[in-house]
Amino acid sequence: MIWDNKIAVDSFPKLKTLCVVDCNKLVSVVCSFILRRLLSLESLNARSCGLLEVVFELQTLNHLDGHPIPLPLKELTVLSLPKLKCIWDKELYHQFKFQCLHSIRISRCESLTSLFPTLVARDLIQLEELEINECGIVEIIENEEGLVPRFVFPMLTSLKLKYLRELKCLYTGTHTSHWPALKTLKEHRCDKVEILASHSKNEMPLDKLPLFLIEKGAFPNLQELKLDLSERMEIWHGHFHDGEFFCKLSLLKLCHLSQESSISTCRFVESLTNLEELVVCESYLEDPSSNAEAIEGTIHEMKVILPFSRYVRHLQTLDVSHCDGLSKMFTPTIIKNLVAVTKLKISNCRILTEVINDEKGGEGCVVAFNQLKYMEVDGLTRLRSFSSSRYTLMFPLLEDIIVTRCPNMKFFSQGPIEASKLKRVQVSKEVWFWAGNLNITIQNMFEEMGTLAGVKKMLLSEFPELIGKWHNELNPIKSYWQLKSMVVDKCSSFINAIPSRLMLVLDNLSFLQVRDCKLLEEIFDLEGLEAMESTQVLPKLYELNLANLPKLRRLWNKDLQELICFDSLQTLILYNCSNLGHAFASSMAQCLANLVRMEIKECGRMEEVIVEEEGQGNVVEKITFPKLDRITLECLPNLTCFLSRKNHMLECPKLQVLSIAHCPKMRSLTGQSQMENDHSTPSLFTSQVQCPKLEMMVLSHMDNLSKIWSDSPQETLTFDNLRKVQVQNCKSLENVFPHWVATSLTQLNKLKVESCGIEEIVTSGNETPHSNTTQDLFPELNSLVLRDMPQLKNFCTNLPTLNWPFLKKLRVTHCDKANMLSFVASMSNLAKKDDQQGLSDQEANSLYERDFPNLERFLLVDNNIQMIQNGNFSEDIFGKLKALTLACFHDENAVFPLKFLLERFQNLQSLEVFCSCFEDIFLDEGFIDNGKHPVLESLRELKLNKLHNLKSAWREGSLVLKILQSITTFEVWDCPCLTTIFPTVTSFKNLTTLVVKNSSGLVHLVTASMVINLVHLNYMTIIGCERMKEIVANDRDREGKVISFGNLYRLTLQNLPNLECFSSIPSCIFRFPSLWLIKVEECPKMKTFSKGLSTPELENVSLFRYKWDSFWGEDDDLNTTIQKLSA
Repeated sequence: MIWDNKIAVDSFPKLKTLCVVDCNKLVSVVCSFILRRLLSLESLNARSCGLLEVVFELQTLNHLDGHPIPLPLKELTVLSLPKLKCIWDKELYHQFKFQCLHSIRISRCESLTSLFPTLVARDLIQLEELEINECGIVEIIENEEGLVPRFVFPMLTSLKLKYLRELKCLYTGTHTSHWPALKTLKEHRCDKVEILASHSKNEMPLDKLPLFLIEKGAFPNLQELKLDLSERMEIWHGHFHDGEFFCKLSLLKLCHLSQESSISTCRFVESLTNLEELVVCESYLEDPSSNAEAIEGTIHEMKVILPFSRYVRHLQTLDVSHCDGLSKMFTPTIIKNLVAVTKLKISNCRILTEVINDEKGGEGCVVAFNQLKYMEVDGLTRLRSFSSSRYTLMFPLLEDIIVTRCPNMKFFSQGPIEASKLKRVQVSKEVWFWAGNLNITIQNMFEEMGTLAGVKKMLLSEFPELIGKWHNELNPIKSYWQLKSMVVDKCSSFINAIPSRLMLVLDNLSFLQVRDCKLLEEIFDLEGLEAMESTQVLPKLYELNLANLPKLRRLWNKDLQELICFDSLQTLILYNCSNLGHAFASSMAQCLANLVRMEIKECGRMEEVIVEEEGQGNVVEKITFPKLDRITLECLPNLTCFLSRKNHMLECPKLQVLSIAHCPKMRSLTGQSQMENDHSTPSLFTSQVQCPKLEMMVLSHMDNLSKIWSDSPQETLTFDNLRKVQVQNCKSLENVFPHWVATSLTQLNKLKVESCGIEEIVTSGNETPHSNTTQDLFPELNSLVLRDMPQLKNFCTNLPTLNWPFLKKLRVTHCDKANMLSFVASMSNLAKKDDQQGLSDQEANSLYERDFPNLERFLLVDNNIQMIQNGNFSEDIFGKLKALTLACFHDENAVFPLKFLLERFQNLQSLEVFCSCFEDIFLDEGFIDNGKHPVLESLRELKLNKLHNLKSAWREGSLVLKILQSITTFEVWDCPCLTTIFPTVTSFKNLTTLVVKNSSGLVHLVTASMVINLVHLNYMTIIGCERMKEIVANDRDREGKVISFGNLYRLTLQNLPNLECFSSIPSCIFRFPSLWLIKVEECPKMKTFSKGLSTPELENVSLFRYKWDSFWGEDDDLNTTIQKLSA
């Protein structure tokens, strides 16, 4: 609790603001006895308290004499309280009144089923704003038997109800309500509300309740009404008379309007005599021509875009957006009723081909928009014209028209157009077109791609008709183009991606991706460009990304490459370009002076990255990338070198990261002929390669690599900044470091060597000027991992003692000739014989304490534990360890050593269980009885890795419950028999990071009921789980609920061949209020994300190698985009 009942009477007399945040043991905020003292409190904010059940709690032992105390509280905010059952104790009104409350905001309280007790609601005479979001509320005011109340909120001006999936009504009993000051009412995704409002005297169906049961004149000042009809809600039920209920309503917004709700919608709109603005969005509406015989009939008019179009004579603004299924918008009959419309906006209707549909016998008639002053059409990718009929269109007052993202609009109308005041067609605030009249202007814009002039991002596959004229018919005007991001994709007939005349207008282009064009041979067509022009193309191009281009042979087709300077290019990515023999010629490197990142993957024919040009002879050329920071080469089966030929030098003065993987033919960064003066085996680094700032090197699956460095010292080679080295699966490698290199690596702090055939890490070699027999090797080393090297005998033979005072992590597995504890002796050079298993317990104990004073992460295998348990090791030898790996329990009957763990590692913060045959871990077998052993209360990280027999990570019990409460990071790698990773009752309430990789037994990751506990989860990564079909599975009837990942910031889903969606729960909304980055790759069956989705903060998106690093906007929808890309 925050306070107890011993607080003095005069405590906190001036306290005005109280905030309670992340107090996960609190059950209540303010008890009644303390409320008497908070007589200045004006604002209370309670949020993110996992166990909080009540805000204002009544204490029955403390009754007041006399009248209830009026409290000055004005603002109440309650957020993210998953266990909250009530805000006010029902009987609290006998002691206090909350009549000063002005603002109430309640959000993400899943257990809250009602908001106000009846008598509290009656006291809210000054309440001005009420917002309820994502709660389990069924009724806003709690029903009390025997009462027939009349609720009046005399000062309430704004009421917002969002994502209340259980809400049915204001009050379940008989009542009336009155809202005299209400101006704004917004309802969104309250799916169980079947009727918005009805008069209290109207006869109601027994199985339906209106949200508002009202009396005459209940909403006398309501001006703005925004409703999500959920394709079924009735706005009004029963008899309705003009002006009785919504007499001042001027703005009406309707989402998810459908045929089912159209009749009641008609009746409602018919009564709105002051309606000025109507917005219809996200509605699947029928084509006016879908029933030709009934065009004039009332029934059909209830099916078309404006089923209530006969009743909108007062309408001034009409906004229609995201209404799919509609290919035409109006008929002339409908337009005759739009007599007062001054503003018309139509946007993002995917199949709309024209605005006005032809009617029988209508040829030659006049269609007049007499009051229209402003028109905007945007994102109508299939729109061909405003009207294809020969009507006479009249716009006597039209002054402003905006046409954007309508690339297939060839003309405005086939008939005459009268628009005397119109003098321009805008495509943005700064850019406009005019050619004397509207039709000619639209035709010119079509030819010059004018409707795309204001567009900042383009996915070319969305514009099929544009693809056909990409190379021949387009005449774009440079000053009009504002494209910043462009993807040329699925263009099966393209031989090149960007014709020269387009290159000249893409001055603002910063991101270019070309992908999935099966015949494409080159990216840029430079034909027709003069030398002066070629230096001015793509001046702001920041990233060039090429993917899935099986015929690509080169980037451009003319010898102007010496004159082209991509001065802004920082990122070059080549992926799955199987016909590409090299990335570019040596002369082109000069044009990439600002390149920072180079990534080349899965290009099957590539033999070298930079190829020498013909005719250079014996000229020595230095190729410099002055700003290159990172090189990644991966899955290049024919790559032999980075730089070909002997006469080139490669200089990367700022290169920090070099990663090469699955390049089996590569032996050196430079061509083989450079070894003329070195009769030994070629090495990866030679004197022709300079990268003095290299900090990280990763080499993996390089079958032909025998040496990383040459045996002889190279005066010009320096690696003083190298901090991390990782070498894996290099079967031909002789050693990792020659001694002359090892002595120079004074900054090396992480070393990992796995699955190599080497016998020693550092080879001694001959004495050289670089060697120093008294110099310690790797004095800054803090992490050493050696794995799967059966031939490894020593770290370094015949060299001085290795002294690593900063070593925190030591891990040696499957290196049979260099066992972990005896490895201590090898490093200390105390055991001279080959068989080091003779190391005594006392020696190992002494060496451990002396040589590893700061060791935090250690690895123990099965026989090590037996040695420790049977030997003379002190009880607290591992007392300082913060991280432990238990590994190599290969006996099929192996039992997880829980008792050993609890006895020896009291301060453990991180635990990894690796490469063992355990079927169960963390079995609760009474080890915590009577407090005999601690229960790993400090454990924060848990990793399960390569446990191929593991069927259950834990069983329910008090031990598991205590351990899981503290875990913040949980990783599961390569556990194929594991079918669930979350217990059914307990949970990871403090989990922030979740990583699951290569665990084929998982069909789903988590159930919907478990998500409620993942309130702190920030990072989720799921990779390589081949059977997984969805991430969140249904349980306990979660349909129609809101499920929130409130703090999830990054989400990665990769290489999941059977994943169909994030979740298939019907009618369920998934909220990701903090999600900033999402990456979905190699998920071929994924067609949608979830049924309902909210991602307000999403900015960084990568889907199937499509990228929107900074171009994901408010109008972008993750579900729609996934559906489109997977089609």
